[in-house]
Amino acid sequence: GAGGGSNGSRARSDRAAPRTASAGAVSYLAPVVTWELLAEREPALAALQLELSAVRDEGGNSFCANKYWYVRVAPRVTELVGAQAAADDPLLSAPEAYTVAYEVLYRLLPNCRNCVCVPW
Repeated sequence: GAGGGSNGSRARSDRAAPRTASAGAVSYLAPVVTWELLAEREPALAALQLELSAVRDEGGNSFCANKYWYVRVAPRVTELVGAQAAADDPLLSAPEAYTVAYEVLYRLLPNCRNCVCVPW
């Protein structure tokens, strides 16, 4: 009686675990998420690439690439790609899309200099 119902519940919860299917679907997308494809599907990313290519460390006491990224750039990128994106395109809203955008765009910023990120 009660033991059989418990086993049945356990089997149902195992079958109803959508996380396994979702994780598989997302990891399947990883090889197809490229910068070129993202920039083609979301032109604002290409515009950000041009904008960040022009960022220079203007001197002064310090420059912090992390602060620049998280204050000026990340909120904009988050709206365009990744899990929190407003995009209807499944590729643009995949978490890997944010990762690729971050890896490409962040590298365009000058290195940190004399900031809390670089204590030496």
